[in-house]
Amino acid sequence: FLLGPSITKQWYQRRVRGEDVMQCPSGLVYLHIHRATGLPAKDQSTGLSDPYCKIKLGDEKLFKTKTVFNNLSPIFNHFEDIFVPNILQTELLIEVVDYDRGRSNDEIGHLKLKLRDIAPKIVDKPFVILGPSKKPAGHLYLSVIFRPINFPPISENVSQNLINNIGKITILQ
Repeated sequence: FLLGPSITKQWYQRRVRGEDVMQCPSGLVYLHIHRATGLPAKDQSTGLSDPYCKIKLGDEKLFKTKTVFNNLSPIFNHFEDIFVPNILQTELLIEVVDYDRGRSNDEIGHLKLKLRDIAPKIVDKPFVILGPSKKPAGHLYLSVIFRPINFPPISENVSQNLINNIGKITILQ
């Protein structure tokens, strides 16, 4: 199966090993949000929801998917490459939200991905969405892959400001 531009599962398995991640924990996380299933109805008038996903890296809001109106099993088909300065210390938060026109949006649920748990593997599976009451609120189907960037060792002469600002880059496709 194809994970992204010229990245196949076989290519990835031949080239990325666990020791690569430990030596160089910075890199790109390729995230593909495929779809969700089994979402609860949040709109009383229609018995449906208008879901979209918001993605955060730590406290930083990165992006959101398109809203899929009147649907409990939306197909998002959203791709992102996200630069991560240290995958061993990073958590990705995906919130699934019901869009409401003219009112505050309703939380459907969320999931947290500790990126150290996915590197150096390819993850391509459904994840349980936890609702506000911490009970399952459907599934979110994701593909996640980490591609290390082989930086040379960082010398002490490199400014801390540069290192801090590197993590604020999101590469959109």
